[in-house]
Amino acid sequence: MDTKENNRSRVTPSSIILVGIVVALTIIGLSMRARSRMSPSSLVIRETDPVLGVSTAPVTIFEFADFECPFCSRFSIDTKPQLIENEIKAGTAKLVWKDFPLSIHSHAELAHEAARCAQEQGKFWEYHDLLYQNQSHLDEPHLKIYAGDIGLVMDTFTSCLATRKYKKLIEEGMADGSKIGFTGTPSFTINNIILIGAQPYYTFVEVIRAAAKNRI
Repeated sequence: MDTKENNRSRVTPSSIILVGIVVALTIIGLSMRARSRMSPSSLVIRETDPVLGVSTAPVTIFEFADFECPFCSRFSIDTKPQLIENEIKAGTAKLVWKDFPLSIHSHAELAHEAARCAQEQGKFWEYHDLLYQNQSHLDEPHLKIYAGDIGLVMDTFTSCLATRKYKKLIEEGMADGSKIGFTGTPSFTINNIILIGAQPYYTFVEVIRAAAKNRI
C-alpha cells in the first residue's frame, strides 16, 4: 500500500455533488471509486472508538489520522478546536477517531497504542492532544512522560504499553481506512463525503451543514 501524508487538499464525494464554499469556492468531486472498496456510509462506530459529540448528531465525521503526521497535527491544533466549539458542541456533528498509523513513521504505531492505553483510564483526548503538541518526541520514554503529565496510573499504563494490548485494535482502524481506499493521512468521511488532507475549517463547515440539511 502506498502510504503518505496528505499535504494537498482534495474532496471526493460518493456521488456527483457540488457543495458551495465561501467566497465562491466550489468543492469539485474527484473520483475515488476506482480504488474504493467500501462506501463511506458502511463505516460503523465501534464501542472502542473515541467519540466527541452527542450520539444523536445528524452528521458523523470519521477521522483517520496518524500521531506522527504533521498534517494531522495541523488539523488537530488549527481546525479541530473550531469544529468542537461551533459544530460538535452545538450537536450538529460528532467526530469519531480511527487509528491510521503510517508505516513510514517509526514511532506512530506505539504512540497509537499508548493513546488507547490512556483511553483505558478515561483520558484518550487529553493524551491525544499532548501527542500532537509534542510530535517530534514520540519515543517510548516520552510516551510514558506524557502519561504521567496527565495523571495516569503509571503501573497500569506501562503494563498496557509493554504487552501491546491494543495492537489489534489499532489494526482494525487501519483496516477500516484501507477498505475505503485511504492511503494517507489525515483522511475523513463526513456522512457520504470523503475529504482528503488538512482541509481548512470553512470547508468542513460547508460540508457539515450541507449534510445536516440532507443535501449530501
